[in-house]
Amino acid sequence: MSHVVPQWYRQRPVTVIGGLGFLGINLTMHLAGLGARVTVVTRSLDRHRAEASDCEARGVAVREGDLRDHDAMRATVAGRTSSSTLQASPAPSRA
Repeated sequence: MSHVVPQWYRQRPVTVIGGLGFLGINLTMHLAGLGARVTVVTRSLDRHRAEASDCEARGVAVREGDLRDHDAMRATVAGRTSSSTLQASPAPSRA
């Protein structure tokens, strides 16, 4: 069954929100390697310039956007097969 999942992603449009951080870049590159048509949405292109350049060189579309902007996110994921959101959150403080 492991060969079914990679085939499923081939040429499918997929959006990864937060796809340039530590976890996201690995997911993004894996999906691109499976042949998915990946679009990454990042809050800050400046913060992830090197990763964005790497992705674009491998055919991944990179967009700057904010997850809280509902209209922009709706337009970004329209017609997409799958969307993943990877967002790091700070560790809770220990009082």
